[in-house]
Amino acid sequence: MANEIFELFKSDEGSDSYDGSSQATLIYFIDGTASRSSARATFLAQLSTVHDGLVLNSVRLDRARPEAWIGKATYVEPDKADKQKLDTGDYRISFDTTGGTAHVTTANAQTAYGADPPDHIVDNKVVNVTEDNKVQGVDVPIPALKFSVTYRQPTATITQAYIVTLARMVGKVNDGTFYGFAAGEVLFLGAKGQQGTNTDPEITYDFLASENVTGLQIGDITGIAKKGHEYLWCMWRDAVDENEMVPFARNVFVAELHDEADFDNLGIGDGT
Repeated sequence: MANEIFELFKSDEGSDSYDGSSQATLIYFIDGTASRSSARATFLAQLSTVHDGLVLNSVRLDRARPEAWIGKATYVEPDKADKQKLDTGDYRISFDTTGGTAHVTTANAQTAYGADPPDHIVDNKVVNVTEDNKVQGVDVPIPALKFSVTYRQPTATITQAYIVTLARMVGKVNDGTFYGFAAGEVLFLGAKGQQGTNTDPEITYDFLASENVTGLQIGDITGIAKKGHEYLWCMWRDAVDENEMVPFARNVFVAELHDEADFDNLGIGDGT
């Protein structure tokens, strides 16, 4: 027997706001099936994409009894409809360029005022030095880009093995060019999403990008290279300068904190 469907008396309730926008909800009763997919097909066949000048924006099914469902269809103003829904294989990118911070102990350039500034501060461009010659440095904003890629994956892609792959790639950097960034510049922060039985899953992948740099100089140490997500730090030593113990950069260390991974395994392309 075919499923039965009829509109309930509370259907077509809605709202109108002072800015002229409106929305309406149509409510139907679907009887004769325990299957959500069957009830959904019956419901969608009953609906039109336009109702009273409004467009269909969302559909919801709630079980009323073992073989019956309540279906709710929401219609909104055309310019309020969800235009961000993706087809399978499509993606969108959101980004945040507010950056991050880094603790620096030397400046790119530094101007001294007052009488007889200490030579070791002028020559080494060290920042925020105490009277007992301890280099304290300062926290400064640095270029950093956080971006997210939302991708509608085919349902067959989201297997248990794929979810495990995502989990194991968190905290790793790209081993090749990815979305326009060189190897080592993109850190994978993780992914979030959900999967249902009637639609392909929409997954959001979060990344942090930071530029690789070369040719850095700290004190007398030159030719320093640092990848975007490596950590640079200095070991200072005290040396005698005009009968005073003053700090000089003895060593610069660049620490590799993240393993590399093949971001092709994410299945979202490389941005090209």
